Amino acid sequence: MTVTIRQGNPHDFKDIAAHYGPGDSPWDPFGSGEGLKHIPLEGLRIAEVNGDYAGFLYWFIGENPWFDKNTKRYAYITELHVAEEYQNRGIGTSLLDYAIKELRPKPLAIFISTTEGNMVARTLYEKAGFRPFSRTIHYKLSHDSHPHE
Repeated sequence: MTVTIRQGNPHDFKDIAAHYGPGDSPWDPFGSGEGLKHIPLEGLRIAEVNGDYAGFLYWFIGENPWFDKNTKRYAYITELHVAEEYQNRGIGTSLLDYAIKELRPKPLAIFISTTEGNMVARTLYEKAGFRPFSRTIHYKLSHDSHPHE
Protein backbone atom coordinates (compact mmCIF):
# COMPACT_ATOMS: atom_id res chain seq x y z
CA MET A 1 0.00 0.00 0.00
CA THR A 2 1.51 3.30 -1.11
CA VAL A 3 0.18 6.40 0.68
CA THR A 4 0.74 9.78 -0.95
CA ILE A 5 -0.11 13.11 0.65
CA ARG A 6 -0.37 16.05 -1.72
CA GLN A 7 -1.69 19.59 -2.08
CA GLY A 8 -5.42 19.61 -2.81
CA ASN A 9 -6.91 21.32 -5.86
CA PRO A 10 -10.36 21.93 -7.37
CA HIS A 11 -10.27 18.52 -9.07
CA ASP A 12 -10.54 16.99 -5.56
CA PHE A 13 -13.78 18.77 -4.63
CA LYS A 14 -16.05 16.02 -5.97
CA ASP A 15 -14.29 13.33 -3.89
CA ILE A 16 -14.23 15.50 -0.75
CA ALA A 17 -17.92 16.42 -0.98
CA ALA A 18 -18.98 12.82 -1.67
CA HIS A 19 -16.92 11.56 1.28
CA TYR A 20 -17.87 14.34 3.69
CA GLY A 21 -21.59 14.29 2.92
CA PRO A 22 -23.92 17.27 2.87
CA GLY A 23 -22.91 20.15 5.13
CA ASP A 24 -25.27 20.87 7.99
CA SER A 25 -24.65 24.59 8.34
CA PRO A 26 -24.14 27.61 6.07
CA TRP A 27 -20.49 27.97 7.11
CA ASP A 28 -19.57 24.34 6.39
CA PRO A 29 -18.04 24.31 2.88
CA PHE A 30 -16.89 20.68 2.75
CA GLY A 31 -20.23 19.10 1.82
CA SER A 32 -20.46 20.54 -1.68
CA GLY A 33 -18.23 21.34 -4.61
CA GLU A 34 -19.75 24.81 -4.71
CA GLY A 35 -18.90 25.47 -1.06
CA LEU A 36 -15.36 24.20 -1.52
CA LYS A 37 -14.76 26.76 -4.28
CA HIS A 38 -14.69 29.44 -1.57
CA ILE A 39 -11.98 28.02 0.71
CA PRO A 40 -8.32 29.02 0.44
CA LEU A 41 -6.55 25.95 -0.96
CA GLU A 42 -3.19 26.43 0.78
CA GLY A 43 -4.31 24.30 3.76
CA LEU A 44 -5.96 21.48 1.81
CA ARG A 45 -4.11 18.16 1.76
CA ILE A 46 -5.30 14.98 0.07
CA ALA A 47 -4.34 11.41 0.97
CA GLU A 48 -4.24 8.85 -1.81
CA VAL A 49 -3.61 5.13 -1.64
CA ASN A 50 -2.21 3.74 -4.86
CA GLY A 51 -3.63 6.79 -6.65
CA ASP A 52 -7.16 6.55 -5.16
CA TYR A 53 -8.69 9.20 -2.88
CA ALA A 54 -8.41 8.08 0.77
CA GLY A 55 -9.09 11.24 2.79
CA PHE A 56 -8.33 14.89 3.39
CA LEU A 57 -7.08 17.36 5.97
CA TYR A 58 -7.73 21.10 6.01
CA TRP A 59 -6.18 23.93 8.00
CA PHE A 60 -6.21 27.69 7.94
CA ILE A 61 -3.83 30.21 9.46
CA GLY A 62 -5.11 33.08 11.57
CA GLU A 63 -4.20 35.58 14.27
CA ASN A 64 -5.37 36.23 17.83
CA PRO A 65 -7.78 33.32 18.31
CA TRP A 66 -10.76 34.03 20.59
CA PHE A 67 -10.22 30.68 22.34
CA ASP A 68 -6.61 31.36 23.42
CA LYS A 69 -5.78 34.97 24.27
CA ASN A 70 -2.09 34.07 24.76
CA THR A 71 -1.60 33.07 21.12
CA LYS A 72 -0.84 35.60 18.40
CA ARG A 73 -0.52 33.47 15.24
CA TYR A 74 -1.99 30.04 14.82
CA ALA A 75 -2.97 27.25 12.44
CA TYR A 76 -6.28 25.51 13.05
CA ILE A 77 -6.76 22.06 11.59
CA THR A 78 -10.53 22.11 11.08
CA GLU A 79 -11.00 18.82 9.25
CA LEU A 80 -9.28 15.45 9.15
CA HIS A 81 -11.30 12.73 7.44
CA VAL A 82 -10.35 9.28 6.21
CA ALA A 83 -12.63 7.36 3.84
CA GLU A 84 -14.19 4.39 5.61
CA GLU A 85 -12.49 1.79 3.41
CA TYR A 86 -9.08 3.22 4.36
CA GLN A 87 -9.59 3.64 8.10
CA ASN A 88 -7.26 1.85 10.54
CA ARG A 89 -4.43 1.86 7.99
CA GLY A 90 -2.45 4.88 9.23
CA ILE A 91 -3.91 7.37 6.73
CA GLY A 92 -5.04 9.79 9.48
CA THR A 93 -1.60 9.60 11.06
CA SER A 94 0.05 10.25 7.69
CA LEU A 95 -2.17 13.29 7.03
CA LEU A 96 -1.61 14.73 10.50
CA ASP A 97 2.15 14.11 10.46
CA TYR A 98 2.40 15.75 7.04
CA ALA A 99 0.50 18.83 8.20
CA ILE A 100 2.56 19.16 11.39
CA LYS A 101 5.79 18.83 9.42
CA GLU A 102 4.65 21.66 7.11
CA LEU A 103 3.37 23.90 9.89
CA ARG A 104 6.05 23.30 12.55
CA PRO A 105 8.72 25.59 11.01
CA LYS A 106 6.31 28.55 11.06
CA PRO A 107 6.17 30.70 14.20
CA LEU A 108 2.66 29.66 15.25
CA ALA A 109 0.67 27.38 17.53
CA ILE A 110 -1.28 24.50 15.98
CA PHE A 111 -4.80 23.70 17.21
CA ILE A 112 -7.15 20.82 16.47
CA SER A 113 -10.36 19.74 18.18
CA THR A 114 -12.75 16.82 18.48
CA THR A 115 -15.61 15.69 20.63
CA GLU A 116 -15.00 14.25 24.07
CA GLY A 117 -16.28 10.83 23.01
CA ASN A 118 -14.22 10.50 19.83
CA MET A 119 -11.51 8.30 21.29
CA VAL A 120 -10.01 7.44 17.89
CA ALA A 121 -9.34 11.12 17.13
CA ARG A 122 -8.22 11.88 20.68
CA THR A 123 -5.72 9.02 20.61
CA LEU A 124 -4.41 10.13 17.20
CA TYR A 125 -4.00 13.74 18.30
CA GLU A 126 -2.35 12.88 21.60
CA LYS A 127 0.09 10.48 19.88
CA ALA A 128 1.05 13.42 17.62
CA GLY A 129 1.84 15.54 20.71
CA PHE A 130 -1.36 17.58 21.08
CA ARG A 131 -2.65 18.09 24.63
CA PRO A 132 -6.09 19.25 25.76
CA PHE A 133 -6.10 22.85 26.93
CA SER A 134 -9.77 23.89 27.13
CA ARG A 135 -13.31 22.56 26.91
CA THR A 136 -16.42 23.88 25.24
CA ILE A 137 -19.82 23.14 26.71
CA HIS A 138 -22.72 22.79 24.30
CA TYR A 139 -26.16 23.70 25.64
CA LYS A 140 -29.48 22.58 24.25
CA LEU A 141 -32.92 24.11 24.60
CA SER A 142 -35.45 21.64 23.26
CA HIS A 143 -38.72 22.68 21.73
CA ASP A 144 -40.59 20.96 24.56
CA SER A 145 -38.41 22.53 27.30
CA HIS A 146 -40.18 25.01 29.57
CA PRO A 147 -37.53 26.34 31.99
CA HIS A 148 -39.70 29.01 33.63
CA GLU A 149 -42.85 27.02 34.34
